[in-house]
Amino acid sequence: MIYTFDTRDLIIWELLKDHFKLEPKRIFHEINTQFEIMMRRLESINVPYGELKNVLVPQKKKREICLVFDSMQIQSTAYGRVILNEIMPIILGFEKVAVFYGDLLGKQNREWQLQFKLLLEREINGITNFRYINSNQYFLIFLNNITEQRLKLIVNSINSLEYYVGYLDLTYQSYLKDIVSGSIAQKFLIYKNIAIMASSEDDDEDVNYSLYDFKKSNYIVRNVDQNQYGSFLCFKICRSFYEFDREDFFFSLNTATDDPTFIDDYEIIIDELKFNYLLSSVRLRIQ
Repeated sequence: MIYTFDTRDLIIWELLKDHFKLEPKRIFHEINTQFEIMMRRLESINVPYGELKNVLVPQKKKREICLVFDSMQIQSTAYGRVILNEIMPIILGFEKVAVFYGDLLGKQNREWQLQFKLLLEREINGITNFRYINSNQYFLIFLNNITEQRLKLIVNSINSLEYYVGYLDLTYQSYLKDIVSGSIAQKFLIYKNIAIMASSEDDDEDVNYSLYDFKKSNYIVRNVDQNQYGSFLCFKICRSFYEFDREDFFFSLNTATDDPTFIDDYEIIIDELKFNYLLSSVRLRIQ
């Protein structure tokens, strides 16, 4: 069973589909062929795919959090490395976690910046040093599969850092989650003492492409083909549906069936009493 399939930032599937005029049946076959190859690679590095479910699929009882850091408070152009050196020793004790990081991206007009400042200040938890100048000053680390206990451990461990601003609880859908989803990408997946990350086509050996030196923590870096990693091993941060996500949605359906159809192609049949109940519920919420 394929737990997740992501083509948001991976255009290879769309290119193959368009160039070779592939039909869903052929795409279904190719997806599953690549998945089997990826499975053999995971077996060779002693990573059971079945044990990655918690970090590939959103968990009802686990948190998705985003740690926010102010890069302007760090006297180094390599601020990402400075931050990860502080955070990773804590995270590595969690055994299974997807790690995203990068700079926050935002519109550079005054109105958006002002609105975002107010939103961030309102939504951020455990706020410490909030000296907002521009959204680009913030470096983000997104983590999934986080328990309440782990969250407390993280916050207590980094709360005294002068460049730590606070954390966002992104367990549920929000505008901030949409922004984070569009800003940063998954850099690696932690499974026990292994850091799994995408490889380059030219790699003959496992290469660490992250900003953190895993060797000093006695962790092993293992690469998976970049297209297979991007397709099957990236946690999809849930976000609002945009029209440019339509192809990703279709490919995701194509992993489960060789005859996928969009949900908006269906007619919805609903009992009149239930329909009226839904309408009344919507009116109450609006009021």
